[in-house]
Parts: sequence; structure tokens; C-alpha cells
Amino acid sequence: MSDQTTSKVDSRIEINALHILNPEGICNWALKVNQALASQSIVMAPFERPTGWPEHLRFQALPEDELLAAEGQCLCCALKSPLADLLRRLFMAVLTKKESSVTTVYVATYSRTPDCLVQTLKHAPFLAQRYRFGEYLCANATNKTV
Repeated sequence: MSDQTTSKVDSRIEINALHILNPEGICNWALKVNQALASQSIVMAPFERPTGWPEHLRFQALPEDELLAAEGQCLCCALKSPLADLLRRLFMAVLTKKESSVTTVYVATYSRTPDCLVQTLKHAPFLAQRYRFGEYLCANATNKTV
């Protein structure tokens, strides 16, 4: 009998928090995203789709910046939210092929910390099984992603 250990591939959808200063900054960032990567990505932001947004990168407006609004609040408030609901609907739409495949979600925020998102992904069972936190990215004033 072989004593091989099999490594399990994490097939959950990656969610990155993207710190922004303004809608124009995220639009400049979006224009630099590789088209092949963008075709399997979606950006969720607390404002309407900016003018000049690239067609190859999906965009979903959020009603508010929950990561900013939830700073310092308890986790239970973050579990039932428009962002969490949108992530649930996105997963189901991809699963039922109503939406094309998604490998990465970018959640744009004015918040300087992704803690609320990280905790929500750890403690909301449906989301934790389907999504994993990736990175906290910053689109700074020079529009470079750090």
C-alpha cells in the first residue's frame, strides 16, 4: 500500500479586497487588467459602473460600501448583507450556467482593512465553502496596484 499524500486543490472562488480612493481610480486599474484574467473576473463596487469601464471586465454595483460601514462592528452584522447575498447569487448563477465562469471576485472598498470580509468568509458556511479570501490590494493615487 502506497503512503502517498494527496494534496487537495482549493477550487473555491478567490475574493480580493481592492482599496480605492475614487471610482476613477478603479476604472484606471480595470483598464490595466489582463483581458484573459478579466474574462473570468467580476468587480463589485459601491457605485454605478464608471464611464469608460472595459467591456471585458464584469461589474456589479453594490448599494453601499459594507466593508467601510462595518469597520469595528460585530461579525453577526456582516453575515446578512447585500454583498453576501450577491456572492450567494453569483455562485448559483455560475453553477446553473446563467453566468459564465468566475475565478476571481474583486470587492472595491474605501475601507483600509478587509477584516470584515475575511471574517465573513470564515464564518458564513455557504460562503466559506465556495469562496476564499485572496489578497488586499491597493489602487493608489498613481493608479498602480500594490
